[in-house]
Amino acid sequence: MAEEENVTMEWKDIRDFHKRIRGTVPRIGQRIIKTSIAVFICLVINHFRGYEASTMSMEAAFTAIICMQRSVKGTSHNAISRFAGTLIGAAWSMIFLFPLVRIYPYCHVIFCYALIALGVLLSIYTAVFFHLSETAALAAIVFLCITPSFMDLENPLLQSLSRLEDIVIGTIVAILVNGFFIPRRKHLDYLFFIRTKDLGPDYFSKLSPSVIYHLSKLYSEGAKVCLITEHAPAFLSLQMNMISSTIPQIVMDGAAIHDANEDVYLWKAPFEADQATEVEKLLDGKGLSFFIYTIHNDNTCVFHHGEINDSEKIVYDKLKKTPYRQYMKEDTFHEEEVVYFKIIDSTQNIGKLETKLSSLLPAEYTRMVRRSDGGIKGVSELYIYNINATVENAKKKFITLIQDGKTNLIPLDINLPEGYRYGNDAIHLLNLVSRKFEQLFILPDKTKKQ
Repeated sequence: MAEEENVTMEWKDIRDFHKRIRGTVPRIGQRIIKTSIAVFICLVINHFRGYEASTMSMEAAFTAIICMQRSVKGTSHNAISRFAGTLIGAAWSMIFLFPLVRIYPYCHVIFCYALIALGVLLSIYTAVFFHLSETAALAAIVFLCITPSFMDLENPLLQSLSRLEDIVIGTIVAILVNGFFIPRRKHLDYLFFIRTKDLGPDYFSKLSPSVIYHLSKLYSEGAKVCLITEHAPAFLSLQMNMISSTIPQIVMDGAAIHDANEDVYLWKAPFEADQATEVEKLLDGKGLSFFIYTIHNDNTCVFHHGEINDSEKIVYDKLKKTPYRQYMKEDTFHEEEVVYFKIIDSTQNIGKLETKLSSLLPAEYTRMVRRSDGGIKGVSELYIYNINATVENAKKKFITLIQDGKTNLIPLDINLPEGYRYGNDAIHLLNLVSRKFEQLFILPDKTKKQ
């Protein structure tokens, strides 16, 4: 019975995974579109050259597919190097065709295949010798496009020139099509909000290199991506220290907006001094162990009250190089702005504490959030914020901060239904952002219609 339940759960997990990635199929990129256009042009050219459908030469189309580049950068260099590769392969094929045609009737075909393999070797080596390593594979392919039909050739030179003509056509078409920029529109007026919990398993873990690459690419292309984290800016930099964001980020679950480039807080929603004092006295009166997160001169200061409990020690030992190592065990400074209180304990104790404090904390100026600590089993955290310190309020303030007066920003929340669970989740999410940010002009702008 237990095995049947496990199997059922596995299948349910697989179905959930397919639901999560539905709609995140990779987009049709420019290289794919350009390659199909190049193949179409090659076939049309061959049609006007007199080829029939049943005897259509595919060498031009094959070459176009091989020559198509990922981007238009360096097209001139690629054109020269690929023509050189084509000529190298064609030259060696002509050299080998004449002996192949003559010796084929008098020797075993395996010997002819050995000569062809030798020709491939020489084509590749010649490209490498002339420092054209990137065209070595093309030279070998051109050689193979021409020589294997040696058994049926009556005029090797004429056939070689005909094949060379096909390959040159394919190369030219690929270069011309590759140099043609398919117009795309970048939605610089879109403001994407992404929660960091959707990019990584927990705040103990650094983001994967692929996630950092995709996110950095979005920033470099001009996308406005605002990251939202439940933690202080130090944890954000710990997770993604190689990313230079182009716009500020919402931190502390909406309690503040922080600019990592300038290392300043642009906005914050702290407690009023008397409110913070009242909450602090309440927690102290209950004999609780807790942290007070404050902002002083654009620096995050962490104070600790009470005796460290077992759960806190587990977290502390795991985060020795994070803000937990710099907390101060003393009274907060009078000029500090308290942004939130944090209690760490076992999940069972946090559940009981949440119930108890919900009736004691003033509802008119506090809000409370309980979270399980994703990196440590059996440990949870209880946060106490100012009632105005919410992500929604921070988003509204964020838009007013970066609004340039010329463009009306369109906020878009991009998130995973259940948060990060699988290794590819973050990539799917960032691909979704990329598809919305940059689209072909021929595609309708569905977001603005909504």
